[in-house]
Amino acid sequence: SSSIGNGLDFTTRILTSRLSECSHCENPLLDYLLSLNHQGENLMIKDTLNTIPKLQKALKIAEAYVSAHHKDTPYQNFENRLREWGFDKGWGNTAGRVKETMKMLSEDCQTLEARF
Repeated sequence: SSSIGNGLDFTTRILTSRLSECSHCENPLLDYLLSLNHQGENLMIKDTLNTIPKLQKALKIAEAYVSAHHKDTPYQNFENRLREWGFDKGWGNTAGRVKETMKMLSEDCQTLEARF
């Protein structure tokens, strides 16, 4: 069975292979993230975060916001705020996990920005 909370772990594992196959894609990371869904429900990001700079800015804001919460704060307590900034489910079930996965994606964005 699949866990929505492990969405970015899964994404990170296969992202490297997909990027190497997709050297012609303008934004392979964004294309992949925007395509993620579970049983018809979008995961990770909304289509408003359709450029790397927009995604990086939203991640910076969201990371700061989530960092202000205790690491065990349930995702549901701040889910609506993250949705306002363009994020969907799939980041984790607690503030600590969400912060960790957002940090990983921020690092991936920086790596991609340098590569493309």
